[in-house]
Amino acid sequence: MTLPTETYTFTIPAGGMYPLLTVGRMFKIISATGAVNVTGDRFGTFGPILAGQGLRDVDFSQLQFVDVSGAANRVTVIVGDSVFIDDRITGEVSVVDGGKARTLAGGIGLVSGQLPAVAGQVCKSGIWNPAGSGRRAVMRSMRAALSLAGDIYIARINAALPSLTVPFSLLADGSAFGGSCRAAGDTSAGYAGTIVGTLSVPASQTVEFRLDEPIVIRPGYGIVFQSAAVNVQLTTFLTFFEELDA
Repeated sequence: MTLPTETYTFTIPAGGMYPLLTVGRMFKIISATGAVNVTGDRFGTFGPILAGQGLRDVDFSQLQFVDVSGAANRVTVIVGDSVFIDDRITGEVSVVDGGKARTLAGGIGLVSGQLPAVAGQVCKSGIWNPAGSGRRAVMRSMRAALSLAGDIYIARINAALPSLTVPFSLLADGSAFGGSCRAAGDTSAGYAGTIVGTLSVPASQTVEFRLDEPIVIRPGYGIVFQSAAVNVQLTTFLTFFEELDA
């Protein structure tokens, strides 16, 4: 038996929840003014998601929509059977600014570190994704500088550095970063992890490195940038966002 297809429109208060009693095997966000988390009575929590995203081939008889944008969120969602086809473009084409939505949801982190030069020691700065976080971190670019011309090693780590702090949020209203990852910093003898790359930088100049493909950091791993030479100040500026680790 094919389930009926219904469209619902509702407004979720900032940070609030809207329950929707409806039976289906698929749902799709048609439009939304911000990101939402969706919880089903049979599939758990999915999100944050934006317009054009949803789930299919899952049974549910109730959905709960939670605003994670921090503002009143008007949502239109279509619910039906998994065989329903929706390839239609109606009225207007909307370009969804996913980056802005992730920032508003507190899901973009900033690691900004300046580790001083210490005789006989190596400066390290990066991102650590705790085991069991259920999230993955995605990073496309970074900026770094050394007080002396030299190399910066990029290393993959599978053990946390001694110093972990909450990254800054790109949401500039004082909100804390809402993700699981931590900023990792340390100044000690020796290198951390497995070195996978080397970057050469001039003295006291910030250099940006942009990747053709992103670095993806799964739970229980991290990426660390460290000075190749000892007794050299390291400055880093790294941004990343988190998403569900499927």
